[in-house]
Amino acid sequence: MWIRSNHGRGGLLQFVQLPLNLRLGLLLILGIGALCSCQYSGERTLNHAEPNSLAVNDCRDCLAAYTVNGWCQPCDRGFVAMIPIDSREFHDALDAHGHEVPGNSLQCQVCQQAYDEDQFCPRCNHGYVSGKLYFSRLSWSLARGELIERELSCEGCSGTDTSPTQLDSFPDRCSECFSWSIGNRQFLTIEGAQQAWNQLQRLAEALRREQDCHNCGLHSFFGYSCPNCGIGPIPEA
Repeated sequence: MWIRSNHGRGGLLQFVQLPLNLRLGLLLILGIGALCSCQYSGERTLNHAEPNSLAVNDCRDCLAAYTVNGWCQPCDRGFVAMIPIDSREFHDALDAHGHEVPGNSLQCQVCQQAYDEDQFCPRCNHGYVSGKLYFSRLSWSLARGELIERELSCEGCSGTDTSPTQLDSFPDRCSECFSWSIGNRQFLTIEGAQQAWNQLQRLAEALRREQDCHNCGLHSFFGYSCPNCGIGPIPEA
């Protein structure tokens, strides 16, 4: 066998002197061990066919990014409300995070009122929730809901499929907690749920356009025609 030596060269020499079949067996065992170690290192990419199977494809960085609408560096992919986004430029532009702003710093009177009432200013295209500024209707509408934790306490919600593939139709209200689940957010009013659902529909359309034309989805989502293919902006619902 490969006996450990106090000198690295001695151990290597003893290994080389082993029969060929035994050496191959040891290398196979070491290779399997390294593969298993890699599988649990947390740097696996998500399955493209099942982009939301996070319980199976449990990249640690993806799981961290998943709950904060962040970016997974190892997998080179971001998330917004469970929807995977491969374009870093598009993900950064969505800016699905709130920014602390003092209300007395706002110059727009409509913004000042929206700030106090957690509403959206159509003049500046800015929304406000709990003293935070959001730069799009998408990020604002999502912020009005509560983040759904991975371990749900509500039995009715735990059986609900909230993956983006289920956003083709507006979800029913949970019979247990009387809320609506949109992406990874929970809403207590149908108005808030409908606004978030509409914005995720627009995001899904933008990502479809992005597959055919670079930055087409980015431009059309934010209300501009694509400078490359000329397609018009995605209308607000």
